[in-house]
Amino acid sequence: ADGLMSKSTLESMPPFAELLADGDLLPEELKDIWNAAPKFPEVNIAAEDARVDVDSFVQIYRDVDGLFEDEENEDDKDLDSIAQGESSPTSGEEMNLSADVEEGEDEEDDFE
Repeated sequence: ADGLMSKSTLESMPPFAELLADGDLLPEELKDIWNAAPKFPEVNIAAEDARVDVDSFVQIYRDVDGLFEDEENEDDKDLDSIAQGESSPTSGEEMNLSADVEEGEDEEDDFE
């Protein structure tokens, strides 16, 4: 083998195949990441014939992984702000709802 990989081969490999099947990675997201990676040979070829080398594969893998790191960082920020007593929009709403229940207010009155 020449050490190059096609997009269809990439899509069939774990973890990419699993992420796509579970809906955690959208085909459009993978397409954008694939399109951003350098292809070999670097000549005008049909998109379906484009292939990547090891360095490009590592870039694609890191870019896909980066999608999930961003989500994890946002989740961590939300947890940190809750832990520090700050309220995010959702945690503030949840706190207000639980305060209403604790005060013994009848929530059904709000829906009439």
